Amino acid sequence: MKKFPSKHFKASGIDNGNHKLRSVSICLIVRDLSDNRRNYEYDKWSRHFKEMLQEKGVTDVDYVISFSHLIREYNTYEQKKKLAKSYDKFLMDNRLNQTSVNKHLGKVFKDLKKLPIMVDITKSGINDQIKKSLSVHCKIGLTSQCRDELVGNFRAIMEKWQISFPGGLSNVRTMYLVVDHLPPLPVYASFASANLVQFPKRPRRIPPPVVGELSTVVSDVQVRSHADGRVEFVDKKGKLKTTKNNSSTRLWYEQLKKKKRSERVGRQFRKYRKTKQAFLEANQVGNLATTMMTLGND
Repeated sequence: MKKFPSKHFKASGIDNGNHKLRSVSICLIVRDLSDNRRNYEYDKWSRHFKEMLQEKGVTDVDYVISFSHLIREYNTYEQKKKLAKSYDKFLMDNRLNQTSVNKHLGKVFKDLKKLPIMVDITKSGINDQIKKSLSVHCKIGLTSQCRDELVGNFRAIMEKWQISFPGGLSNVRTMYLVVDHLPPLPVYASFASANLVQFPKRPRRIPPPVVGELSTVVSDVQVRSHADGRVEFVDKKGKLKTTKNNSSTRLWYEQLKKKKRSERVGRQFRKYRKTKQAFLEANQVGNLATTMMTLGND
């Protein structure tokens, strides 16, 4: 590979149409149905999952083991190596934490390229899921297959791989063909500059707008903020607030502020007028009392 993308890594499945499922021994790692690992009945839950798989017509799984059983029985390097060499492929329930399972299996499974593949055993059509999962991580072929099958597998893989691989074939520096433990045979080499590799632009993900209350204006109005900075005013049903001629919502907000301002000014004026009237009435009463006191003294 000439150039690595800076981010947005994604696993891509590649189908292999000439994969022979019957020639593969499979071990399935399932989740624990009980949190009590001290008194955990391993055989009971293994039988439970085996019966469930048999009811769904799954006959290709040779061994079923729970994650607690795996932790308890396979601790040392030699035990894990013996388990890894006992089966060709390992599958795991997608309800398990893949990081925890891979961490426990460790370097021996990674070196032998036998880290478990996730499958959903709760859905129907498990046989198809198992076949597809094995095809995603399978080799190009076997030495027992004919030339046409090997060429067909290689073409199918290359067609899908060029689409999903970042930069396509132009980002490949060398390709080798490996047969068992023989030295790798180079089948492709490119000496072009890595600066010529172009990655496709990833479409920008726009987050959804955020809606919040706007109690400073009116109780039934909410504000809706967009990622690009646009601000809209909506009612509780999400309908956009606009003016009569369907102009912008900001103009509606300005008109609403003017209306609220005029109402506030009107309330202040009416309050001032009532206060002034009360003051004048009190002043008149005071003048009348002063006049009566003056007449009384006379």
